[in-house]
Amino acid sequence: MAKFKQYKRLTEKIYRVPNSITDIIPVNRISEKGIFELEAGSSVVKLYDKAYMFEDINYHTRDEDEKKILLDRFRQFLNSMNVSFKIIVSNEPESVEELNTSIFEKARSETEEPLAVEFNKYYLQKVGDNKKGINQVRYIIISCLKADYDSANAYFNTIEGQLAMSFKSMGSGLLPLNGTQRLRLLHNIYRFGDEKTFKFSWDDAFNQRRDWRRDIINISIKEHENYLTFDFGKSYVSVLFIKNYPSSLKDTFIQELMALSIPLILTMDVEPIGSDYAAKMLKDKYMTAQGSIDRQQITKNKMGAFSSDVSYNKRKEVEELEDAMDILRSDNEKMFYVDVLIAVMAKSRDELNNYVEQVKTVGNTFTLEIEEHIVQQLNAFNTVLPTAARFVNTMRPMFTTSLSGITPFNVTEINDRNGFFYGINQVSKNAIIGNRKKLKNGNGFIFGKSGAGKSLDAKGEIGQVLTYTDDDVIIIDPMGEYEPITQEWNGNYYKFTNKASDNKIYKNPYHVPEYVNDEDMEEFIADKAEFSYALFEQGIKPDVLSNKHINAIDKAVKMMYEEYFQKRKCGESVMSPTMVNLRECFLKLDDKYSRDMAEQMEIFTSGTLNVFAHQETDIRHNRLEVYGLSELGKKTKKMAMLISIEAIKSRLKYNFNNKKATWIYIDEVHELWKDEYSQVALEDLWREVRKQGGLCTGMTQFIMDGLKNASTASMIGNSEFTLLLEQGSIDKGNLFDIFEVSQAQLDYVNGVDPGTGLIRFGKKIVPFDNIMSRDSKLYKLFNTSFHDENDNGDGDVFAV
Repeated sequence: MAKFKQYKRLTEKIYRVPNSITDIIPVNRISEKGIFELEAGSSVVKLYDKAYMFEDINYHTRDEDEKKILLDRFRQFLNSMNVSFKIIVSNEPESVEELNTSIFEKARSETEEPLAVEFNKYYLQKVGDNKKGINQVRYIIISCLKADYDSANAYFNTIEGQLAMSFKSMGSGLLPLNGTQRLRLLHNIYRFGDEKTFKFSWDDAFNQRRDWRRDIINISIKEHENYLTFDFGKSYVSVLFIKNYPSSLKDTFIQELMALSIPLILTMDVEPIGSDYAAKMLKDKYMTAQGSIDRQQITKNKMGAFSSDVSYNKRKEVEELEDAMDILRSDNEKMFYVDVLIAVMAKSRDELNNYVEQVKTVGNTFTLEIEEHIVQQLNAFNTVLPTAARFVNTMRPMFTTSLSGITPFNVTEINDRNGFFYGINQVSKNAIIGNRKKLKNGNGFIFGKSGAGKSLDAKGEIGQVLTYTDDDVIIIDPMGEYEPITQEWNGNYYKFTNKASDNKIYKNPYHVPEYVNDEDMEEFIADKAEFSYALFEQGIKPDVLSNKHINAIDKAVKMMYEEYFQKRKCGESVMSPTMVNLRECFLKLDDKYSRDMAEQMEIFTSGTLNVFAHQETDIRHNRLEVYGLSELGKKTKKMAMLISIEAIKSRLKYNFNNKKATWIYIDEVHELWKDEYSQVALEDLWREVRKQGGLCTGMTQFIMDGLKNASTASMIGNSEFTLLLEQGSIDKGNLFDIFEVSQAQLDYVNGVDPGTGLIRFGKKIVPFDNIMSRDSKLYKLFNTSFHDENDNGDGDVFAV
């Protein structure tokens, strides 16, 4: 009996009869490190606890075999726990308007203000339609009985490493909560609806001896039979418990319960039972049941009924006890006392009744009997809280396998500080907020067949970069798709064309930027010489440059720039050299290979392909620049791609020196992959851009096209951001070497609606929904579908 009481030990209340509202809080003393002392008095040992937040993982988007592996690891974690603990999953209410403000701050200038308004409207519509401002968070509370704080601190330091390793093995992360964070958490639960009012200062608490409880607790709490009223009817809470469990429980219970868009807290209060005690307890129950059967048989015999039949209930009880003893003998099973409590919060009594009914309905679908605590609401509420305190005992024994069925995991969330909005998580319905700058390598790709939505997603990100940051954006546009949006956003659109009458903006590949000084001259010339090798190789195809031709190019480039820098050094007003000047240098060298290069260059300097032989157009610096290549012929377009990359490198260096980030987007990136030199130049850019504060994004149709080549596959694999939209049909075996993805996750990209797919941020991969209504101004701005542009029908976007 003594051992039984120890396992089901209730927390000793600090005040048997509270004299004030602050006495209700089940915490005696607090520490900045986050360790709470939960009991007072002169006991030999007291209860201490520490709280941790843990990350959700992709569980319900895994294949069945992968789920089994994760469940096995969760069981191993449970079996390793020899201390009391609570696992808490909380639907914490958030104001959608406030969350919107935290994500979409005020536009950086009045020019972008209209776009900011449209992004805000879109975000509010997506979040409002799906989650209604609910943020799901997970905690684990560990407790111990120790003589003093120092002993408890040493204990938590010891167990914390083991705990972190267990969660890491499941793909999760563990974050210890400090004292302020724990007080904020308690405050937000007690003062549901007034989360913003939290104020706490350790200086005030220690130096001025201010009672920290006043910063946490409500003005009033009134206990009713099956609910609590806070602050004279400002908010309501009802605590429920699982009264009866089925013989087996599906692992989707918590997922479906927490999918309710209501504020609630689910607490699993778990007490491990020693194997020896568990075996003795089962044996005693078994002997009692057998004794009852024997007595029943003796009674029957005295009445002349000599049948050996035993009542069904008794026979069933013995069978279940025998099964339990067999389970306990297995190596991977352990027994626990478990209590599952659910606190539901609301703003009115009617709302509370509605929420309680929703919880019970979910329970019914899993054959769970869920009931309110009667005349124990305050004790039950204080047991639900994220502390180790326990004031109600509705615990029942469970084995590891049964307990693991109440898995707290659902799906990974992407919720970065200062990130951009990428749609809604299709499983949890939470907003996806990602910050590519926080990734080890912020480069990325957007893959989606024509009409799948890659243009919308790219423009959505570009719009947010321009609206909410001071960063620059550069786009390579082979198909001329971005000209309208560049004009809308007052950017510079370099529309390259061989038609002299139409070409109003020129880009000079040999332009010398202002920031290049005499000290940088040698490095600058070497870079331009290397660039020229690729440019001339492109220009003379199908011929190939010989080593002697490369030597001639090197001499000519060096001669051209040395003349330029010498004149500039002497104070002369001199224009940047162009292809025309380079051809003149070849003629000055006057050897066979230099004359060959001068002859090859003629069509690009004074012939019909002279679009890149002019001085660079002097236009004002703009945060958005787009290189439009759609009107160039096949030969000139390949040169234009190399020249565009060279111009991007120059802009990158300039922005890096001015501590400014640069976002680079390459539409139809497969066009660059087709050409050897463009591919090499792009691969160099991909490697170098991160060190210079840049982020590259390639856009194309099918990811498998990029995986066929070792070079492009390396680019994809080393990029930590991916948007994977409709791919037709793809198997996980083809992607496993690039990033780990399950076949269940690939169901979100094979044959799916436009605007949906998978989004990857580092190791996090979640299914997203970024479908935009056709009547949205953002949709009308981003849309590129010919048929949609000529269709007046209503509905959601199906081709962008």
